[in-house]
Amino acid sequence: MYPRYQLMKTLQDERLRAAARGHLAAEARSARTAGRDHPAATRTRTTARGAAPMPTKHGATIGLGIPLGAIMLFPQGILPAVLKLAHARGRIWFLPLYLPKPLQWPACFVMIILGTAVYCYVLRTMRQLKKTSRELQTGKGGGRSPKSAPTRKGTGQN
Repeated sequence: MYPRYQLMKTLQDERLRAAARGHLAAEARSARTAGRDHPAATRTRTTARGAAPMPTKHGATIGLGIPLGAIMLFPQGILPAVLKLAHARGRIWFLPLYLPKPLQWPACFVMIILGTAVYCYVLRTMRQLKKTSRELQTGKGGGRSPKSAPTRKGTGQN
């Protein structure tokens, strides 16, 4: 029984290696057709399509913004408001419930607004990244077209 299992495991490992070799060969072919060699493309962190990787600032904004917005919106904003409406006594780890009574409702509203603002900023950043990557793929990024250039009023100059 054991040699049969070992044979099956070896065959499975060999199939996985072959699939990985095929994938790497396909990447190298696509890099060559794009006009650059594969090792240089992987060193500069560009993809086979020529799109640049996500900048670190945007990655950090998205990576930290989503959980931070969720924490501010739900457990620090909505749930304390629900607990206040239900007249619950426990404070657990909800920050607004540790404040003095007159500041609890404003703190709930501020947390809801901040959480929503963080989510909106993350969505705006994601849309900008999507737009720039789409422009890079179609080759429309860069300079302005003559039609979109602002004109100076009164001088007739572009």
